[in-house]
Amino acid sequence: MPKRKIIRFREMKHILLLLLISCAAWGQEGQDTLFYKQGKEQLDKKNYKKAIDYFSQAIELNKKYTEAYFSRGECFDKQKKYKEALKDYSMASNLKPKDSYFYYSIGTVYVRMKNIEEGIMNFNKAITCDSLNADAWNGRAIIFSDGKEYIKAEHDYLKAIKYAKKESLGLIYENFGVMYFEMKKYEKAIEELTHAIELKWTDKYAYLYRAKAYDAIGKTKEAKEDRKKAKDFKKIKPVL
Repeated sequence: MPKRKIIRFREMKHILLLLLISCAAWGQEGQDTLFYKQGKEQLDKKNYKKAIDYFSQAIELNKKYTEAYFSRGECFDKQKKYKEALKDYSMASNLKPKDSYFYYSIGTVYVRMKNIEEGIMNFNKAITCDSLNADAWNGRAIIFSDGKEYIKAEHDYLKAIKYAKKESLGLIYENFGVMYFEMKKYEKAIEELTHAIELKWTDKYAYLYRAKAYDAIGKTKEAKEDRKKAKDFKKIKPVL
């Protein structure tokens, strides 16, 4: 009988120890999540320095906190601290190697750093992970267009348009139209830029390029009207 009591006491000690470990782990997990949420709030407010501090605290508690690495990378990216952004984006990618958007984000940073080869390589990885990633198709199309590889760019823009959500379509059509303008295919440029404008893409860049395309084919009245409309919009160059 005494022996059984000893065994039960040891079992109770073991159960209590497991409960204590579980509670400690739960408390720590809750704290890193709290820091992450606070970081996201600051990121949304564009308070990047404060956001970085919160994300760093979350990572300190959880070294495998993928979302915290990625969000901290976003902060560095916004601050144009590209080396730091790459390090965090890459860490997120290592933790979740099948996440297409992580590779896309790495690719955009490389493009901003003028490392086009690495940019394309990471857009390729993004597309391999998820062939429906419209942002990756659009990003690669811009690179091809800038390099005057227009057939490849056209292919990628069409893929981007096929898979893009409505809120992204305006930008893609605008980029596509600008490429056709550079190719001196003015009718096609007008067509794509009109798509962008019809989607209420709030960027006077589409109007300005459509005005230039109208001028190129002798439609000066339409060009003049577009230049007037462009005054109501803030100029934003097409971005990745």
